[in-house]
Amino acid sequence: QAILLFMGRHYTKTSDIYQLADPTHGFRPEHVTTIKEDEDLLSALAALRVESWEKAIKFLVSKDLIFELGEDHYVFSGAAMEFLKNLLNLPSLVRCQLFQFFKVHVTF
Repeated sequence: QAILLFMGRHYTKTSDIYQLADPTHGFRPEHVTTIKEDEDLLSALAALRVESWEKAIKFLVSKDLIFELGEDHYVFSGAAMEFLKNLLNLPSLVRCQLFQFFKVHVTF
């Protein structure tokens, strides 16, 4: 779930989160390249004991949470999108507590 959250967080810096489920958009090679180079996200992966973004993405593909459309091009499943949508609709207090947890336990 944290990996999906990181990918969604990264994507929303430049695009509409709902495009993650659209095969014409999705998580494209330029997004994958950017997250692989982001030191904050790499330290977050290390805190989760995930060795690399390649392994994180392969795990999500193996669980059918994202689907590979081409080399470094992925689209989120319905379940992954529901997770992100539900997270975005949390009451503000719960959302603040969640982000406070990540702030304390994971370096961004």
